[in-house]
Amino acid sequence: MPVLLRNGSTNGPHNSRSGGCTSIADWLCVQALLVQWILNTITLSLRKTIPYSEEAHPLWAILQHRCDVGSGIRKQQLKAGLAECKQPSTIYIADYFGKLQPLWDELTTYDPIPSCHCCYCMCDLREQFQQKQDNDRLHDFLYGIYVDKFGALRSSLLSQDPPPTLDQPYHAILQEEQLQSSKVPVAQDVVLTMAVQPPPRDTSRFNSRVKCT
Repeated sequence: MPVLLRNGSTNGPHNSRSGGCTSIADWLCVQALLVQWILNTITLSLRKTIPYSEEAHPLWAILQHRCDVGSGIRKQQLKAGLAECKQPSTIYIADYFGKLQPLWDELTTYDPIPSCHCCYCMCDLREQFQQKQDNDRLHDFLYGIYVDKFGALRSSLLSQDPPPTLDQPYHAILQEEQLQSSKVPVAQDVVLTMAVQPPPRDTSRFNSRVKCT
């Protein structure tokens, strides 16, 4: 969908030479898809403020004017959001990771990995920036996990050299989470069992009776 928006499919029908829609019917079909994609992407509160339109270009223009934020400001907002993103004790590691991923994805759009355009380049520029991005995401993830549960495992993962990929700590912490969830509080069960047991009968008073001979 973003490719269609960048290629100008919101402005009007094109002929076949321009690589766009070949007829009014095709153009209307594309417009319907674009409008639906835009409305499904934005939040419900923002959607209520957008006037109805059968064409995508007016909607796109309104959103651009209302929501356009300088890339520098938005990058700082995203970095602050990553620093503040922590795993509460009440949510699972998969849910916590799901909060980080959209922030990472949006930050990549403002700060993409550069590509070297030199002929026969040997500097591995893209690989170096990719490694830096992976390390940043690794630290974002590990420093936000619930430390009371995973503090020891986090220290072990951070001490590895070279650092692991992001998938490895995620898998390790997920296994640890499942292991902790499967543990049964044995001590508590023992206390409860002892609490419901009846007290032993005092039989001494029966044994102390004088027996006839």
